[in-house]
Amino acid sequence: MGVRGAPLIHLEACGSTNAEAMARALAGAELPFWVWADQQSAGKGRSGRVWMSAEGNLAISLAFRLTCEPATAAQLSLVAGVAVREALCSIAPELAARLRLKWPNDILLEGAKLGGILVETASGGPGGGLIAVVGMGVNVAAAPVIEGRDVTALSDVGHHTSVESLVSALREAMDRALVLWEEGTGFRGVRARWLDGALAAGTRLRVHAGAERAEGTFAGLDEDGALLLEIPGEGRKRFTFGDVMLAT
Repeated sequence: MGVRGAPLIHLEACGSTNAEAMARALAGAELPFWVWADQQSAGKGRSGRVWMSAEGNLAISLAFRLTCEPATAAQLSLVAGVAVREALCSIAPELAARLRLKWPNDILLEGAKLGGILVETASGGPGGGLIAVVGMGVNVAAAPVIEGRDVTALSDVGHHTSVESLVSALREAMDRALVLWEEGTGFRGVRARWLDGALAAGTRLRVHAGAERAEGTFAGLDEDGALLLEIPGEGRKRFTFGDVMLAT
């Protein structure tokens, strides 16, 4: 599946591009489509966190329909990670070696958060099936303050680009990534490309998965996209959800 040619709805401001895209999709807007806002005031991150996006940063969401199972749709955070990193590498090739992906949804620049991804799905709307909304945010002009997290922006490392350039590159990259993924049947290829851009194997990580806390080293992804962590004294463990932080 691809989204080449999907219309782009450009807003000066909104609360959340994900919420805006989902509301339009459930109300019957023709899918797929993009929603891009110059500024969002109530953006969402994982676990209900607020993700503010000031003017000059990228806040964009893609809405489309799926026929796969909801569990397979969870792979979209990795699909989008591949696309966002490839788009950034295309406009800032000098940063490519420093741009890394952290499971499940972060784009890091030298260990600091540069961007993130939020995937939401819903059943309903005209035509039935599953509606997916993939939200993507990148700090282009300024980095928000996030307690307990190192955060950066492209401008902080001396790279000044227009949001329009990044939007254009991302639309192309997301189309390629979705065609490769093919609603899960091509996930092996997505997984390989994600790992090519991921943190180095052996990077120390902490995982908070509900009541469970674990610390170990990054050991890749399993065939379905779950995180593999090598834990001292316990061996390799698989995580399908959780907050993941660099362990210092």
